[in-house]
Amino acid sequence: MEDKKELEQITNCAMCANMCKHSCPTYLATGNAIWDEVASQLDVDFKRIGTLVVAENPGEELLLSYVVETAIKHKDPAPKELDREELDKIEPGLAPNIRKGVLVWNTGIISVFEIVIAYAENAVANGVQFFINTSAIGVQTDEGSIKAVDTTRGTIKTRILVNAAGLYADRIAEFAGDRFFTIHPRKGETIIFDKSYQPVQTVLASFSMAGERDPYSKGGGIIPTIDGNLQFGPTAEEVCDIEDVSTTFT
Repeated sequence: MEDKKELEQITNCAMCANMCKHSCPTYLATGNAIWDEVASQLDVDFKRIGTLVVAENPGEELLLSYVVETAIKHKDPAPKELDREELDKIEPGLAPNIRKGVLVWNTGIISVFEIVIAYAENAVANGVQFFINTSAIGVQTDEGSIKAVDTTRGTIKTRILVNAAGLYADRIAEFAGDRFFTIHPRKGETIIFDKSYQPVQTVLASFSMAGERDPYSKGGGIIPTIDGNLQFGPTAEEVCDIEDVSTTFT
């Protein structure tokens, strides 16, 4: 059933693992489980609010059991199947036609900005040195091995190079003689509402939302933020220029 394939894209981390191969499901489930401890150690706010998957018609209600099976398969905490009365206690603003749903427990929210800063501060405390406003302009290799990285502030000798250059990752790879891939950039936009507008308490998902997603993008959703705002999105739009940060409202 096609809906089952789509569903795997709209629930939590462990369910997304169905799209992966080899050890990916294990990595995703393990990574999800450690966030409570990581956030506590780095003093960053983290909250598990769950994903609420709702059925909008009797046909979709039959698929809710698949949500439960998928979560259990990937060793998630067993989701809870809810009737309308139970749904209203969690999300009182749901449409009248929604009678059943499943709450997946371990979906969490965190500020991506705060966690990156916290990781950086922790790295500095453990001896890592950052070179701010420094660009990599070349990679020195010898018989297929990395020897050094040339930068705008001099040459750094190293045996290991982690390519985390994002939109510029293909250029860094090419410096080292790897022309295996190129970056095809996309940009996305997210609408962030005022804190006074907070109609949902969980991450909402449905089968119809999955069907409307672009097959080339994971897409977004309706997600409360850790700061108390509500965000819709993001979108995903193919662009030619990797530095195109223009915004639109459509």
